[in-house]
Amino acid sequence: MYCTWKLKELKDELKKRGAKITVKKADLVERLESYDRNFNFGNQSPLASQSQAIDVPAVELYQDVNSSTIFPKITKKHIQCYFDRFNTNISDAVKLYESRYLLILRSTTFAEDTYLKGFCKASMKQLQYEVNIKLNNDGVPEEATCECAAGEGKEAHCKHVAVVLVAAENILKEKIILLHEVSTSQLQTFHKPTKKNYATPLRASRLPSKRDIHNIVYSPYLKQNPYFDKKAFQCRFQSLILNIHTHRCP
Repeated sequence: MYCTWKLKELKDELKKRGAKITVKKADLVERLESYDRNFNFGNQSPLASQSQAIDVPAVELYQDVNSSTIFPKITKKHIQCYFDRFNTNISDAVKLYESRYLLILRSTTFAEDTYLKGFCKASMKQLQYEVNIKLNNDGVPEEATCECAAGEGKEAHCKHVAVVLVAAENILKEKIILLHEVSTSQLQTFHKPTKKNYATPLRASRLPSKRDIHNIVYSPYLKQNPYFDKKAFQCRFQSLILNIHTHRCP
């Protein structure tokens, strides 16, 4: 039954049951079937686990965050106050952000609240976690959740949540954001010009050339041959064109 489901539907269903979703689609299907056979392994009901996740707007409403994005002014004080409630230090998150562990950051405004969605790489594994954060009008984080093991519930305080908040504060303050770079993000050195050209652009017809373009002969007739018969040449050329379909190679 789950084979016909889309990847997002499979992940949403596993989230309700409190299961991991960082595997391939075939493994997600097998995991759901195992949960059905074993009655969710004695976990809490889907309604109870659903209450542990925050309600976020549709994915289509989110837009990439850039220097012109408008959302509440979040400060380092807001971030530190949020993590002080859990006696958590954000120094490791700052190092992860400066090392470009953040893959993407998006935001949207819904019902006077601002929602941040980010994808952050794991520090020791080849994984990425989705982070959702809800901000009020004053820029104070109210709810947060993450896909990692330490980010369950509506008050997640893992380092991935801190990375997203630090990135939001940095884009507001410095108008820049440090995202993960791939090998094609920057031009290779041999693709860059060695020096800048400050000369005035020239037309292609005026480009310098070693050839004397005034001596080019475009006529198919051999004018330099004094015995050339132009009329005979035209008759022969016309005959070749008209009888080309009857010509056969030896």
